[in-house]
Amino acid sequence: MAEKAIPDGFRFERTLRVGSQGDDARYLQILLNRDNETRVNAPGLIGGAPYGAAKAGVRNLMGHVHAVLRDKGIRATTIMPAEVDTPILDRRPLVPDARARATMMQPEDVARAVLLCVTLPPRTVIEEIVMSPTIQRDMSADVATAARVGEPGAATR
Repeated sequence: MAEKAIPDGFRFERTLRVGSQGDDARYLQILLNRDNETRVNAPGLIGGAPYGAAKAGVRNLMGHVHAVLRDKGIRATTIMPAEVDTPILDRRPLVPDARARATMMQPEDVARAVLLCVTLPPRTVIEEIVMSPTIQRDMSADVATAARVGEPGAATR
């Protein structure tokens, strides 16, 4: 049987949800399942208390997976990227403009980190990667807007 491959030049164009189908989901599975010993998770780094708590839980879970399964040859990696210029940013209360997006990481930057983790020899694991842009943009307006939107009664204003 011919080996499944991701076509040259393919780009992941959307955020995947549980139950996603189509090329993005299929090619991500091909990428992550190149071997039976690697698991990668990318929970992100910002987004409010519930989002942060969920990410902390995922980070803790992946640490536990690594600790419990490493002697069986299972590798577990957590990748925590800061802002990445993806279409999901268009759903923020304050949508970043082109100047702000120019400072952000691109999806292919995170994809390269994933590829590094899954293509290392089985004897090596990267437990955690924290990624951030070289130049941090001023996010004070974003934080203030998010705080206003999150206030009680904000939806009725």
